Amino acid sequence: MDQSRVDTFAERLVTETNASMSCLNLYLGLRLGLYQALADVGPAGLAELARRTETNARYLREWLECMVVGGYLDYAPDTARFSIPSEHALVLLDRDNAAYLGSLIAYIPIFAGVLNPLMEAFRTGGGVPFAAYGPEMVESASMANRPMFIRDYVSRWIPALPDIEARLKAGGRVAEMGCGSGWSSISLAQGFPSSLSERKLKWR
Repeated sequence: MDQSRVDTFAERLVTETNASMSCLNLYLGLRLGLYQALADVGPAGLAELARRTETNARYLREWLECMVVGGYLDYAPDTARFSIPSEHALVLLDRDNAAYLGSLIAYIPIFAGVLNPLMEAFRTGGGVPFAAYGPEMVESASMANRPMFIRDYVSRWIPALPDIEARLKAGGRVAEMGCGSGWSSISLAQGFPSSLSERKLKWR
């Protein structure tokens, strides 16, 4: 028995478990609007943030402590105030930025929610329907793709297809088949207004 391999593997499992727990804490912060509150108003003390987000101070304190220890939030001991670094806020909250990954966090609880039907599928050879992942899966996938559609679809991808670009500029029709939340069509409407009116699209 190679004890060094035992120790290395055990350390890896601890690290991966801690990372999974951090993802769940990140999810709570996003869903409860805790990061957004700090990004919107700036540094805040425990009581102030609890009032602002309508959360329980006891639970919030433990969450904040985890976030500071994990390096996700900053803490100023002299003022007892918590803050989110602007770089972290960009990645977690700025849905139009290419660096945005906030929606990625939701995949952890989403996938955990289908473990029971997945285990049954392993036993029976059946499948797990996409509907089992719930509406949050659709939302998260949509938000993960949104920066690409907003930033690259019209400016880079369409120009790589000169014939398609010419037809869109000339007023060619576009059909949205109900895939995702429509950010591809919204992007086309903004880039080629003669082809598709953005006023007819539902913004989310």
